Amino acid sequence: MNPMRKKEKYQYGFTLLELLAVIVILGIVLTIVVPSISRAILVARIKFYENQENILLATGRYYFTSGGRNVLPETIGDKKTITVNELIQARYLKELLDDRHRPCNYEQSYVEVTRLAATNYQYYARLVCNEYDTALSYTDWSDWQTEYPKGANIEIQEGDFYNYQEL
Repeated sequence: MNPMRKKEKYQYGFTLLELLAVIVILGIVLTIVVPSISRAILVARIKFYENQENILLATGRYYFTSGGRNVLPETIGDKKTITVNELIQARYLKELLDDRHRPCNYEQSYVEVTRLAATNYQYYARLVCNEYDTALSYTDWSDWQTEYPKGANIEIQEGDFYNYQEL
């Protein structure tokens, strides 16, 4: 009997066919899971930047209307702008970071307010963070008040529009 061909009592390991079957199953599972995870990461990143934009918009609105300073535009059609850098220097904002904890572009990110009518203002926030730029999205808060009076009608619509009208 040839000692090289001697069969051991206990054999360990897998056959080539078993390994191929496992690789095929893993491949199928990955083709299903990877796109789902990628989409979830993308949605989370978009929500993160939307939240940062809302923080910037609320901070800018607070800057323009708080502390009795009232630096809102005086005539209809006028605009006033403040950059994130100015908000940070005025201590209204600590910092704005991107999803990888790097600072956003403080000079290109800003809040702009436009006087639409006697008591209506439009606030526009632009947030620039590395790959993310909200130049096309804006929020309109007409006649913003911290507390809505009784009988107020508040509508929330798609596209981040918040309208306030007294009834």
